[in-house]
Amino acid sequence: MTALALATMTWWALAGTPTEDKPVPAVRIQFHGRSTLHDFHGTASAPTVMFQLRDGTWSAAAKVQVSGMDTANAKRDGKMRQMFEAAAFPTIRGVVTNAPVPVTGTTNITMELQIRDVTRPVTVTISDWQARPGGYQFHGTGTVSLKEFGLKPPSVMGMIRVADAVTLETDVIVGEAK
Repeated sequence: MTALALATMTWWALAGTPTEDKPVPAVRIQFHGRSTLHDFHGTASAPTVMFQLRDGTWSAAAKVQVSGMDTANAKRDGKMRQMFEAAAFPTIRGVVTNAPVPVTGTTNITMELQIRDVTRPVTVTISDWQARPGGYQFHGTGTVSLKEFGLKPPSVMGMIRVADAVTLETDVIVGEAK
């Protein structure tokens, strides 16, 4: 219910030359969360994504529209938007600046994540970085605490709650699709 866009996110960023500063026009996000009763999932979009690769580092910035987050459950979506205060804070933003390109194995990077009026660093482990024809792809995982962002997970009848720790997983493809 509340983990939304933060739980398990899968990004497909298609098109654009990855060594230039340019918007990536197509991004799809899937998310999954856990509560005391059941797991849930949904989709979101990031209409604005930038990716840059330069001198052995990469940077990226993305915005997710809270109003576009959808779990296919109107009540859950309403509670989620209320928790995020979507009317006052319509976007969630993530920024990675000058992160090292992994040569082998994994590397930890910092993403500055802004939810409502709170910005916090989130450690993300990058793995499976691959150069491919016309682009790059990689996988990222991390954990976000809703409490650290001042978010109180909605509950149903005071008993069913979403867990505070939310797992973030990203699969990013920059460049032409295979």
